[in-house]
Amino acid sequence: MCPDEEKVTSLNSCPILSLEASRELGVIQRLNIIYKSPIESPELILKEFADVFTGTGRFKRIVKIKLKENSVPHVTVPRKGPLTIHNNVKEELKNMVEAGIISKVEETTEAVSNRVVTDSPKKLRICLDPRPLNEAIQKPHYPIPTADALVTKLQGRKVFTILDAKKMVFCSYH
Repeated sequence: MCPDEEKVTSLNSCPILSLEASRELGVIQRLNIIYKSPIESPELILKEFADVFTGTGRFKRIVKIKLKENSVPHVTVPRKGPLTIHNNVKEELKNMVEAGIISKVEETTEAVSNRVVTDSPKKLRICLDPRPLNEAIQKPHYPIPTADALVTKLQGRKVFTILDAKKMVFCSYH
């Protein structure tokens, strides 16, 4: 029988090494501190990689979306928005076309996603509701990397950042 210790699993088995023995052998180590890599100057990083932190990012290639064989294109009627922001929406769409974020389509298309506009005191946000399109997409047959594979690729790295889309065109609403 194993000594009474906190159980990690519901298995009724005895571990080869106890927690205490694992600590003494240096197999595991408990850290109560998050170590941050000291950066001499964040301004140096911003200057060295200025092309990453300025402007709007773009895909370097055209992405093709393959639809399921029997999928039916979905056309939605545009949601009505308040007249008070109509001119602001037109102006924002014009700015997005000029910036190359979206392109103007004047011919008839088989599918139309619903536009969703949110207006806050800070900014106007224009998104598309992609739910009908997401249901019609044929999922690609390539595996998503596991957490272990991603952690291995990060080994030896010292500086990490979180990137956010500056102008998000597609939003997901649940």
